[in-house]
Amino acid sequence: MAKYRSQATQHAHQLPLPPQFLTHGNSCLKPGQPDNFVVTNAKVADYKRCSYESCWLNKDSQVLDVGCGVGTDALNLLKIVGGEGTGKVIGIDRSQGLLDEAVKLVQDNFPEAVQTNRATFVNGDVYQLPFGDGTFDASRTDRVLQHLEDPTAALKEMVPS
Repeated sequence: MAKYRSQATQHAHQLPLPPQFLTHGNSCLKPGQPDNFVVTNAKVADYKRCSYESCWLNKDSQVLDVGCGVGTDALNLLKIVGGEGTGKVIGIDRSQGLLDEAVKLVQDNFPEAVQTNRATFVNGDVYQLPFGDGTFDASRTDRVLQHLEDPTAALKEMVPS
């Protein structure tokens, strides 16, 4: 089970979210899409921002992104924790193909994070996270629980008891 490190570190050295926060997924308007797509996309950006803020991250946070997919959220989390501190983001997913895309996305946009192991991507199972207690300051997931047979078991694995 992955458990959080000291809760005191969750609130120390809060960093504001950078304005370039969502560099991917915000400019998806294509010909033929409805006019309200931009509004919907802005709502998704707000939702993502709130999701990241609720993790109480700082420049030294260790963050687990469960179901990281192609790494868009991991990249955005790196923009919060990957600056001057020792922060790290670990993405986990069951699809090696998606993990390969995540590595490429981060490598293309934040190469020093991959080179210094501040961004890593692991093939794994949310029901049996391969991390010890006290590894992370925060863990998050987005649109994963709805696809699981036992989301409660997954949450118990992600969140300290």
